[in-house]
Amino acid sequence: MIRSTLLLCLLLLIVPATQAQTPRRFFPQTGYSVSGRFLAYWEANGGLETFGYPLSAPAREQNPDDRQWYEVQHFERARFELHPANQPPFDVLLGRLGVDRLAARGVRWQSLPKTRV
Repeated sequence: MIRSTLLLCLLLLIVPATQAQTPRRFFPQTGYSVSGRFLAYWEANGGLETFGYPLSAPAREQNPDDRQWYEVQHFERARFELHPANQPPFDVLLGRLGVDRLAARGVRWQSLPKTRV
């Protein structure tokens, strides 16, 4: 009895405590997950219908507008950027995918004709 109690105490010292699991949603359609603040924002602002499926894992990327590095995740219809200096819900901002697509095609959107609505 003393021996098993001693063994249990030793194991508790050696094995680190598991941290709380971050909520995560996996999408077999693309093989990617959404978690943390990106998941909270995705769910609170329209989810699958608004943003589509995740197309990447979170990664650090440089924002072409302000040249700063942010954690980002790409979705079918949005690029989420984590801005930890901002208070929620403004800590997750959306990238400008239209500008990125035009730039990839060599089109300067500023030179396109303007229309009045």
